Amino acid sequence: LEPFIFNNKISSLNPVLMKDLLEYFKDNEKLQSFEQCILHLDPLNLDIHNTLILCKEYDMFEAILFIYNACLRDYTTPLNGFLEILHSQLVCDDHSHKQVGYVILMYISNCLVGNIPDITRGLDQDEIIRIQNNVFNSVFCKHSENESILQEPDYPYVKLMLQLDTREFLNVMSVTFGHPLCLPIHQIVIDILLHVMIEEGHSYTPLQIGHLFTFFGSAESCYSLLS
Repeated sequence: LEPFIFNNKISSLNPVLMKDLLEYFKDNEKLQSFEQCILHLDPLNLDIHNTLILCKEYDMFEAILFIYNACLRDYTTPLNGFLEILHSQLVCDDHSHKQVGYVILMYISNCLVGNIPDITRGLDQDEIIRIQNNVFNSVFCKHSENESILQEPDYPYVKLMLQLDTREFLNVMSVTFGHPLCLPIHQIVIDILLHVMIEEGHSYTPLQIGHLFTFFGSAESCYSLLS
């Protein structure tokens, strides 16, 4: 089935075939190929519920995004779920956190600059701006939806991304600053980063603070070009 799916000769599979295909790839230690098969199927013909169960069980993060984005037009539920997974892995010192962490970084970057996956229909400008705002608000929220006032710090997901990889997170934000779509969020990002890393940033190293000021310099250059 694999070559037919990759060549777009098969665009849908029933749940039984999906499970059989998964077992085949598991037995041959090729789960990444199973994920690529999902990305080549017609999202409108997927058994969404069962496919999501399989993808979540085996940490197929790109396929999860594909299903939520292309099938459900939902751009924040998978992001919030990934952020919670990343938080749990970092708390447990689980070294597999880099996989989901860098999927999050790429996803944030794509959504904020308007490079949004769109498989079945064109997204108009209003929808792109709505998605951008929703993704931004998810990452830069002051408290998460699962907040516990006594336990959760302000801007938990910003701090989470800085803990994952300060330089790469700031690089992602720097790239977004080069796009006109992101002009409305420039000052908000700068204010939050100053608050998190300088005003209350007791745990950040001199190297991390250096990355922050490099980001500020890049952001100022981008703002001058766009304004």
